[in-house]
Amino acid sequence: MKRGTIKNWMAALLCVFLITGILSGCRNSAEKPSNDDSTALLTTEETEGTDSNNDSEETGLDYVELVWHGSQMVSKDNEKVQEKINEYLREKLNCTFKFVTGDDSNIDQKFSVILASGEQSDIMWTSNHRNDTFANISKGAFLPLNDLLKQYAPTMYEAIPEYVWNSVTVNGSIYAVPGYLPYTMQPTLLLNKDIVDSVGYDMSQVDTIMDLEPLFDKILEKYPDKICVDASQGWLVSYATAGVFDRIEKYSTVGINVDDPNAKVTTQYLSEFGQEIFKLAERWYEAGYFDPNVNAVQDSSGDRKNQKVVGWFQHIAYDGYGSDLVKGNMGFEMYEVPCTNEPPLVATTTVCGSMHAIPISSKNPERAMMVMELIFTDKYLQDLFAYGIEGEHFNYTDDGKVVKTESGMNGYKELAAVKNIKVQSVLDNYPDNYVELVEAYNDSARPSPLIGFTYDSADTSPLLASVKSVWDEYFVTLACGMVDYDTVYPQFAAKMEQAGIDELIADVQRQVDEFLKTKR
Repeated sequence: MKRGTIKNWMAALLCVFLITGILSGCRNSAEKPSNDDSTALLTTEETEGTDSNNDSEETGLDYVELVWHGSQMVSKDNEKVQEKINEYLREKLNCTFKFVTGDDSNIDQKFSVILASGEQSDIMWTSNHRNDTFANISKGAFLPLNDLLKQYAPTMYEAIPEYVWNSVTVNGSIYAVPGYLPYTMQPTLLLNKDIVDSVGYDMSQVDTIMDLEPLFDKILEKYPDKICVDASQGWLVSYATAGVFDRIEKYSTVGINVDDPNAKVTTQYLSEFGQEIFKLAERWYEAGYFDPNVNAVQDSSGDRKNQKVVGWFQHIAYDGYGSDLVKGNMGFEMYEVPCTNEPPLVATTTVCGSMHAIPISSKNPERAMMVMELIFTDKYLQDLFAYGIEGEHFNYTDDGKVVKTESGMNGYKELAAVKNIKVQSVLDNYPDNYVELVEAYNDSARPSPLIGFTYDSADTSPLLASVKSVWDEYFVTLACGMVDYDTVYPQFAAKMEQAGIDELIADVQRQVDEFLKTKR
């Protein structure tokens, strides 16, 4: 995009702001233009010049300080990069952010306290697995975004496919911004190629993770101190079952097998396949493939990087994506072993892994949405959030790809933002046709029949709380293989039944049937 085009776009946006003033409230409209062609996204050529050297211009907006509650691992250069972000936002939209970040170890508790207290929050990271989007919607914690999107983020609104917006729409209102990124779920175990090759194992013998025990035995024979698989937090069971199951609710894991033409609601870990994976976890733990204290592991990133951990789970966006990702971040290559032979899946849960919402405590939701639109369309901001500061944390190659410096590898961890893979630069080891590969993988995926379905749990909150209590008691130790399956699994199943899982399934099935009638 040429500079003049950017100025015209900003001028038009600001005129709208000045004429309309503050929004009086969202109209709860979920209507979206029928054109959801992904080619509506900005191309790299169109975004050229959208960098920190753009001419400064008067915004015509009053200065505001907003609050960003984001997801970011702790790193020494966080504040330095956040200052750069604020410099640019001050120039473009006359605003800055107070950044408050959390990570997987504390984000649930930290952000829930903030939302419950009514503390100011203008943009907040949310997902289907941390700071749960739909639980927060049911509590009335997030603003509906339909009118804000149409008025202050029209480019982003048009660019993101309709089925993606449908995944975060509840009772006609959109509540979060997913960005434009890989939308598929293809659960895969990544294995350190150097270590596997060093034991001389023929990977052509491996079809799925079910074939890996002979390899792991060879690895432990040569490297007795290695951890073959990171199964912390129950990842083995969670990932293996995710490729065949559209999970509707987090803790009861109620949902459907996506290949079931009748869309019969069941529960993921009480299914026949779920039981098979629990048994696999027990077998692998007893064989020594896991960390002996796997149930207590919260962060394995250090052990992955120093190659103490050989394998971990990842959803891939195309064949080779997992290896490209690790090579760019850690410097070594990986084999990719699928959890099952099923093709990739697109479901509501697959597009909700990293999103941003505007809480009801926002003091300026209009400016917050303007910021998200700017990030979505601006290459400089995309790269700043993802990689840090050019010349310090990364450099560009002649063809515009990113090479991380040592400081970039160790000093800055990505601050999650509204991602747009058609605007953000890619790492130098990524293929030139990265975007096309991602789009092809998205197109090849099996769509769940329940895309856009959201379970209304208003009448079953006590059931959900009861089920979650059982989940918290049993899941991790079972999924890490640390208990005797034949003894503990029947206890788990019985307590789920006592907690009301059958009643919950019946209520979900009723709503699923009603939803599917509207699609016929």
